[in-house]
Amino acid sequence: MGYLRFESPALLTDCLDMAGPWSVTRKVFLWQHQNGDSISIFDDDGLLAMAFLVSRGDGTWEFALALRARARERMLELCRFAHLTLARLADTGAVIICHVMDGNKTGSRMARLVGFTPAGGTLWKWSGKHVKHG
Repeated sequence: MGYLRFESPALLTDCLDMAGPWSVTRKVFLWQHQNGDSISIFDDDGLLAMAFLVSRGDGTWEFALALRARARERMLELCRFAHLTLARLADTGAVIICHVMDGNKTGSRMARLVGFTPAGGTLWKWSGKHVKHG
């Protein structure tokens, strides 16, 4: 496995590429890109993942992560990067949330690895408690 490469802000073409043919997903990614911070993450084979961080205007920030299937091999690296990045934002007093759909075991695992805890329904809140793999 080679190094990961990060580009921020993400290119609009990366948003479209990651969203694939689904128009609703494209609209969401483009909205997040326009209204928040974005980053594209690449491996040797190209675009691997994208992350978005959007202010909700009340001191709350929403984190979203989109992954290619091959990102599974690098899940721990990606979660560590997200954890370190979000920890710096949380140190400023920001409240960070994400949403994980019920029954999404992979999404729940990643949210826990990053430092989120369930807060009811699909809502998860940043606690900063990094759950170790294993």
